[in-house]
Amino acid sequence: MAILNGIISKMNGSAGNLTFREFSGRTVVSEKITSVSNSRTDAQLRQRMKWVNIIRMYSGISPMLNKGFEKKLQGQSDYNVFVMLNTSGVPVYLTKREADNGACIAAPYQITRGILPSIEVTGEGADSVTNICQ
Repeated sequence: MAILNGIISKMNGSAGNLTFREFSGRTVVSEKITSVSNSRTDAQLRQRMKWVNIIRMYSGISPMLNKGFEKKLQGQSDYNVFVMLNTSGVPVYLTKREADNGACIAAPYQITRGILPSIEVTGEGADSVTNICQ
């Protein structure tokens, strides 16, 4: 593994047997992985099923999350923070068929993190009330 500087420091992807990626704001180059052992334990399959919904949800709402996560680490994106904050939350499992068809279930994901206080909503429908005026 090497850290690149200069004109080639903005590369991302693979070229030949090398893979370029950004890590902590710097470009890192490593040898391309040629063999992967793809274990299919129940725990690994459940984890993969859980990730699909989180990623689909982010894809659908990402335009609204612009700068929604304050105090990110250098090189960390809103996507990184969204996934980190929501991976351990309420799991939503999609079947392979649902995932292949692009399904996504709205779940109670955390979509911001910062210094502004949360807005609480009580009641339902026309009887909903917020705490904004308090």
